Amino acid sequence: VRMFKRMHPILYTSVIGACGRAREHERALRHLRRLRDDLGRADVFAFTAALDACARAGDYASAEGILAQMAEDRVRPNLRTYRAVARAAAAAGEFSRVSEMMDDVGAAVATAGGAR
Repeated sequence: VRMFKRMHPILYTSVIGACGRAREHERALRHLRRLRDDLGRADVFAFTAALDACARAGDYASAEGILAQMAEDRVRPNLRTYRAVARAAAAAGEFSRVSEMMDDVGAAVATAGGAR
């Protein structure tokens, strides 16, 4: 991954997604950290790819940390972001958190004008 002096965010997002699909969520999180270190912040697509990796691993604690990073970077979650967080919470048995997120999802739908 370090072939270039500075990678494009799309490349980072692709690598993060591939790590998640390979069930290598810790590696996906390392690439998210590198992206933020190299570029200063991540976009919603990179964060969502990392959240999907957490969901596949059932790592809700890391998913919550990623949501905090998104807030820190002022990146607005989209519906796919919330879906990944809900999957991570459900995989970890945190069903009450899934219910709590419904208000956040409703706000995201209203902001997006009903877009998915």
